[in-house]
Amino acid sequence: GSRTALQANFGLSEIQAQAILELRLQKLTSLEIEKILEELRAVLAEIDGYLAILASRELLDKIIVDELISKLDDLGNYKPPKPRLTTELRSYQLEGYEFLARLAHLELGALLADEMGLGKTIQTLALLDARAHLGPALVLAPTSVCDNWCAEAERFAPNLRPVLLRGASREKALTDLGPGDVLVASYEVATRDADKLAHIELATLVIDEAQALKNPRTKRARAVRTLRAGFRLALSGTP
Repeated sequence: GSRTALQANFGLSEIQAQAILELRLQKLTSLEIEKILEELRAVLAEIDGYLAILASRELLDKIIVDELISKLDDLGNYKPPKPRLTTELRSYQLEGYEFLARLAHLELGALLADEMGLGKTIQTLALLDARAHLGPALVLAPTSVCDNWCAEAERFAPNLRPVLLRGASREKALTDLGPGDVLVASYEVATRDADKLAHIELATLVIDEAQALKNPRTKRARAVRTLRAGFRLALSGTP
């Protein structure tokens, strides 16, 4: 009778009600038992919360997997656009560009790790040009090569509009960005202007000399993680 009453009055399972009865045998007061019940309810509510989160994550994972499978099925019909550069890509560079374009089509990330001089920049410019219609892009690089990125873009990818983020004109450069615009910023500038850059919806984010972000706890790495981009490409010549 007592166990049934506990189950009915407090919504307890048979095991929980039996545990309470055993506590009573230990001569606990009603107030002490009520406090234990409150703590038990709090624990059960927390468990229910965790279970709800897990169920939501499982559903989200299923949606992501189903979407990826659908894109993989469609990948056979996807043909990367022909590069519109002022120079011809070498065969291995063309293969690299097409591989990157397919990964971008799947909305996955990529790491292009070639030794210096094999054409990481030209392959990246081909990709930036192919994705230019989707919106602005951002190239993060060491200060020493930012000018070179702008010069190479102007030379080989005339359809792109490189914009160097430097000095007092940085804020103006971030306004009215659109398809074809390619922001070029040093890691220092990107860290300093992280809040402003985080509000820009980028089609492509290029991270040159990506080994500069190998420590995820640095302010620089945390700033880069706040950036929003449809596709992220890391470049490195360092194994």
